[in-house]
Amino acid sequence: MRRVTFYTKPGCHLCEQAEELLADLRRDYDVHLTSIDITADLTLFERYKYEIPVVVVEGGGTVAGRIDERLLRHALNAGA
Repeated sequence: MRRVTFYTKPGCHLCEQAEELLADLRRDYDVHLTSIDITADLTLFERYKYEIPVVVVEGGGTVAGRIDERLLRHALNAGA
């Protein structure tokens, strides 16, 4: 099982698209997804405010911004 952290914020259309991609890819990958709203933590907000959405795969890759299926699959396969 791959642990995936998804940094997001409400009203972010890129985040919504990335979330849909993650949901679709869960058919092919065994992942434990944790979504974190960066607006709930000032430190996270300052770190990611210009990069969201950000998907961090434990032991794998990180993808940010305009995330497409190819980039997300690459991150999920990294370190596997």
